[in-house]
Amino acid sequence: MRVRDLAVFLVKTTTVLLSVAVFFIVFRVRKDTPLIAVAEKEQALFWLMPCLTFFVLLWFCMAREKRVRWTVADLLACVLLAYVVFRSGSRTEYAWAVPVALGCLYLNLRIVFSLSRGVVPVLVLALLSTGIAEAVTGLMQLYGMASSNHSLFGMTGSFFNPGPYSNYLAVIVPVAFYYVLTLRAVPAVLSASKGRARFVRLSNPDTLIYYASWLFLLLALVVLPATRGRIAWLAVLGSGLVAVCRETPAPAYIRKFYRRRKFLFATIGSAVLVLVVVSLVGLYRYKKDSAGGRWLIWNVSAQLIRENPAFGVGTGCFAGAYGNAQEASFVSGAMTEDQVRVAGAPDYAFNDFLQITVETGAAGALLFLSVVVLSFRGLARRRDGLLYGLTSLMIVSLASYPLNLLPFCILLVFFIAAAQDDGRSGRRFPAVVSVALLSGAFAWSCCAVSGAEKRYRALQDWKLLQGAYQLQDYRFVAGEYEELYPELCDEPRFLFEYGHALNKSERYFLSDWALRRGARFSGDPMFWNVMGNNSKARGDVVAAERYYQKAYRRLPNRLYPLYLLAKLYFETGQDDKAREMADRVLSFDPKVPSTAVREMKGEIRRLQNRELSETDSSVSSEMYGK
Repeated sequence: MRVRDLAVFLVKTTTVLLSVAVFFIVFRVRKDTPLIAVAEKEQALFWLMPCLTFFVLLWFCMAREKRVRWTVADLLACVLLAYVVFRSGSRTEYAWAVPVALGCLYLNLRIVFSLSRGVVPVLVLALLSTGIAEAVTGLMQLYGMASSNHSLFGMTGSFFNPGPYSNYLAVIVPVAFYYVLTLRAVPAVLSASKGRARFVRLSNPDTLIYYASWLFLLLALVVLPATRGRIAWLAVLGSGLVAVCRETPAPAYIRKFYRRRKFLFATIGSAVLVLVVVSLVGLYRYKKDSAGGRWLIWNVSAQLIRENPAFGVGTGCFAGAYGNAQEASFVSGAMTEDQVRVAGAPDYAFNDFLQITVETGAAGALLFLSVVVLSFRGLARRRDGLLYGLTSLMIVSLASYPLNLLPFCILLVFFIAAAQDDGRSGRRFPAVVSVALLSGAFAWSCCAVSGAEKRYRALQDWKLLQGAYQLQDYRFVAGEYEELYPELCDEPRFLFEYGHALNKSERYFLSDWALRRGARFSGDPMFWNVMGNNSKARGDVVAAERYYQKAYRRLPNRLYPLYLLAKLYFETGQDDKAREMADRVLSFDPKVPSTAVREMKGEIRRLQNRELSETDSSVSSEMYGK
């Protein structure tokens, strides 16, 4: 083997291994806070990008045939990335670093797939391997051999919630199902005389994919029912049905059966329809409050779209805008008692299509849908099993938030990149264009590593300082948080703690500034409660009342704003309002009974009794004086 051939082989192998490593970012997780776990995954992506881009650039320069056909979907993906960065509501460097890193990953995969289509089966095998590892992890958690990442759930895989865990498995199931349907692997011969042939068969990617698909499906069949993920079950059934219709002669058999036995066909069809309706009703009633909460979120999100139809509220600003819209809905009286009961302050729309439209408007939504539709078209032309993975991911996105999580974004990038290059469509540009794009991506990714490290260290420092925050050393915390602010100025929980510490340190105007920024990224009414406390401490009773009322209108199922209002009225001598608010607090039926609720009601009852006793004393004094 010549030196050049050896060098090309080593570069190709390293590139493929780095591409495989991207899929295993999902397992980079510690028993830590979810925020730090997310940052660790992002940090791994930032470290991999310069390495992967460098070797892809080497491979491209060493390749004899530099054939990259850039398609309309590539152009739309590029425009979408630029638009998302431009519409970022945070205006911090890190806010758009992850989308750009995913754009670099897309560029790398597109060029790798153009240089060698044989890399796709290797990455499919890597995808199945992550699914097998996740399923095994879930089983170990289920049987107590490993701990989960959430105290309330026994099985979460490498995620912090069983919902994303079941969705991740659901995206891989139809891919595995496709390969079980279409591949016909020949069992390896175990005789010693055919050892070499056996090795060759097992080293064939199709054979490995076939057996990995069977293993994963068997494990997923056990794990998925235990996750109780309704949308995951629907995604598996929906994408599996599409696979059966496209990859088997089942539709032809059904048409033949219909022509021969129309009455029996109608009877069976009616029974199936009834079964589907009953199953859907059962799934709804299984977690009725959860379904009702999501329906409320979708209604409020639709209202946001009507108010900001063209360009949206800004990337990353969904939660804050949702809080404002939900408040407006409650003020208008358009909400029912059941909707008040299930209302919350969600971080996601539980429908990625809605959330994309809310944040980026019709412009961003059309760009995204165009890229997805063109990807469906490309995968359908290839008759590629990844088509069904993309189908499942889109179904999951209808009632969950996968595209807000990095592992799912990596899968989406993989599906879209694999769909584009078919050797016919698109236009070939000079090789220098690809070299320039890769060089730019390499330079940016090298710079992004330091930013990711600074962000990660800031999160670690914040976690350490939370001990002092819990111990109520607020002056010290406020000073330390001020140094962390430049890196964490788009993290709402940090901004709340910072604003609260400033409130306790009697720096009220600065506290309002931090809390108002936090309210841009969160719909939690606690931001407005603390702003009310700031106004109350400054002696601005009218502003304090306004903030407390605003907090209550955001979530009328919360007692705390009413408690603060009652105390404000008692302390400022507004007796009529105090009595009225005290009655509301004492008659309030909390969504979740707790010790805190009992303590708040007890304090208001004592204030009410003291006010009544003072009133009685004054009346007696007047009578005695007469």
